[in-house]
Amino acid sequence: MKKRKECKEIIKLIQKEIDNRITVGERDILDRHISECSRCALEKEEMIKLHNLLQENIVRIEVPQLSADFNRKFYQRLGESRVRSSIFG
Repeated sequence: MKKRKECKEIIKLIQKEIDNRITVGERDILDRHISECSRCALEKEEMIKLHNLLQENIVRIEVPQLSADFNRKFYQRLGESRVRSSIFG
């Protein structure tokens, strides 16, 4: 039971390492645990792969430019939908 609790804490340290927020002491704890726990070592590999995949895809996503009159059209349609819902609601 103690092992599971420790592994949950290690997962948090893995995330801190990925986010570059880990301290030297935490890294020592993480490295020691990973060298002894194959489950957490595999989890670390998977988390790093997922992080890298997300980072690659974030760069590829293009944000469309909004038209100059976007806000006007948006609020106009929002007002129209409120009128419709009050008529039928």
